[in-house]
Amino acid sequence: MSTAVDTSLVREIKEDQTKKVWLLFVAIVFVAGGYWLVTGDFSSTRRGAIAAYIGWASLIFFGVGALAFVYMLLRPGMPISLSPMGIMVPRFSRDTLPWAGVTDVSEQRMYSQKYVDLALDPVVAQNLTLKSNVRFFLAGKAPSKITVSAGTLQITHGELLSIIVAYAKAHGGDALAARLTSKSARLARQS
Repeated sequence: MSTAVDTSLVREIKEDQTKKVWLLFVAIVFVAGGYWLVTGDFSSTRRGAIAAYIGWASLIFFGVGALAFVYMLLRPGMPISLSPMGIMVPRFSRDTLPWAGVTDVSEQRMYSQKYVDLALDPVVAQNLTLKSNVRFFLAGKAPSKITVSAGTLQITHGELLSIIVAYAKAHGGDALAARLTSKSARLARQS
């Protein structure tokens, strides 16, 4: 049983601080494990020499991750905003991406994580003001899609996908609505 989404409203999806605290806790556990591998005496074991390398890798990788989560906890980000005008994903750009600039909405899965991909019209993508870290990562090229994850949001992936699809169908034009309607019917048959 699904509830219809009112797409005439401006909807903000905030981040869930509890999920970030759990991720920070996991990173701290791996930092502690790395510290144990670096400082422990494994010389009598067969693989003792490699333990220190694994420990340093764990310390560096998860240490940087823990610092990133502390930073994210101290400076919570702006919420994702959906409106009849478009969608704003603050980690990507402070601009509102108009629904007319979205050519497709799809679900991607990678390593048992689910993401919502918004394919972009190249003309609209060229005119977006990207955040500096995104510009650096893309090396000056225009983005072809925006990927949104519910990982640290206050809603589930299924809710995020259904809300974005509802807004895109209602405000993205006839071609996008037809494409999403046929895709929804195909997904319903598969499940």
